Formats: sequence, structure tokens, C-alpha cells
Amino acid sequence: MLKGMASKERDPVARLAYFILKKVNKLVRDEMLIADGDRIVVAVSGGKDSLALLRLLQWRQRAQPEHYDLLAAHVVVPGAVADEGRQQDLAALVASWGLPFRLLSVEVAPAESLPLPCYRCTQYRRAALGRFSLANGYNKVAFGHHFDDLVETALLNLFHSGQLTTLLPKRDYFDGALTLIRPLASVPESELRRLARLAAFPDLGYDCPLAGETQRAQVRELLRIMQRVNPAVKQNILRAAEACGEEAIKGVKDAELPF
Repeated sequence: MLKGMASKERDPVARLAYFILKKVNKLVRDEMLIADGDRIVVAVSGGKDSLALLRLLQWRQRAQPEHYDLLAAHVVVPGAVADEGRQQDLAALVASWGLPFRLLSVEVAPAESLPLPCYRCTQYRRAALGRFSLANGYNKVAFGHHFDDLVETALLNLFHSGQLTTLLPKRDYFDGALTLIRPLASVPESELRRLARLAAFPDLGYDCPLAGETQRAQVRELLRIMQRVNPAVKQNILRAAEACGEEAIKGVKDAELPF
């Protein structure tokens, strides 16, 4: 699909994917996100970001020197509005792309109240993905966090911990046995939204019962207001956060991941 300029000129999906992959490939090279022989689990919620990540990683396999395997994994957490029909549609979509798919379930401790707060839901999902990866010979887990996610995380961390830090494109666990990567960290959400529209990705994500009520949603609205004053505000925030050079998500340390 992405080989040959003529095809990119004719196909708007291929053209946009080509330009997005230029950003992805630069980040992959700069941060050494993907190596030859990697086996990568792609965390797929069913939303546009994770579907775009899966498809882009698959497309780049055709033109890049690294040979790597991909598997899509969807984690079901109690308390989320899980739709079995959506899960079946997601499995069918991934299969139509010629990729393997696994549905992973999470058991929440009885003392936990549902729905889980965002940070606990994240911990449970990561734990499920980590356990599966280590048990099945996968050495990397890829998340669909994009440029805007990093900016929002930087502000959240500033407001609540007094540190202007953000998510890292790459983080090793267990002496490198497992690595979390974010290949879309330099890609704006607007480009992924456009790709999802042009490629007709279905919306198969789960419905979070806290959607619209989270602190992240409030920060997103604040950024929209700030951009009216200064269109470069997101770039400036992320530049400042990257200068700090630390991971922003607190409470997700190796010892706390219950693999």
C-alpha cells in the first residue's frame, strides 16, 4: 500500500499514513523503540488511537529493515461497559487485517470499588498485558499514546505533583525483559483522527463510565482554551516537560506491577 509515490498520490489513506509514519520512524530510530526480532503486543482498546497504532505498525513492516511480530490484545476490566458484540467485531476486524488477537480478562480485588479510578484501571490493564507478554514470549508492549496525551499528562502531573514531567516513549521493566513503547508519541491526535476517518476505522472502544468526568477531560478543555491565546502552547508544554526527563505516571513502578 505504502510503496511507490504513485500509489500515495492516488490513495489519501496511503498518503496520510506515509507522512505519519515519517514521524513514527524517526521516533523509532531516535529512541530505539523496535529492533529486529521483536515480538510486540499492541494494546488495542478499539478506539481510533489503538487501531491506528496497530495498522501503522503493520504497514511499516513492509518497508522497514526490522522484522517483528505483532499481536493485538484487548483487556476487559470489570466496571467498564463491556459490549461482547464490540469485542467480537474487534476480533473480526483484527483478523481481517491478518493479525492475531487475544482477549484478556482482569480480576479486580474484592476490596476495590467499581468503576475503578483511571490510575487503578491503568495498573490493572498493564499488569494483564505484562503477564500475558512475559508468559508467551513477547518482549514489548505498544500503547497508542499520542502527542496530545503527553501534553495532557504533563499538565496533570504539574497540577497534582508539582513536577512538569510526561510519559516516556520507551520504558524498560525487569532488566529489559519487557519494554513499554509509545510509537505515536510525536503524532498529533488530529492526524490520527483524520486517518481513522479516511480509513473508515469503526469505533469499537469500550464505554468508560467516568468519561467526561475525569481530570484528563478537564485538562483537555483547558488546553483548548489556552490554544486560542497561543496556538503553540502544546509544543511549549511538552518541550518543558521533556527537559525534565522523567516518567510522569507515578505509582507504576516495577515492584507494583503484579505480574
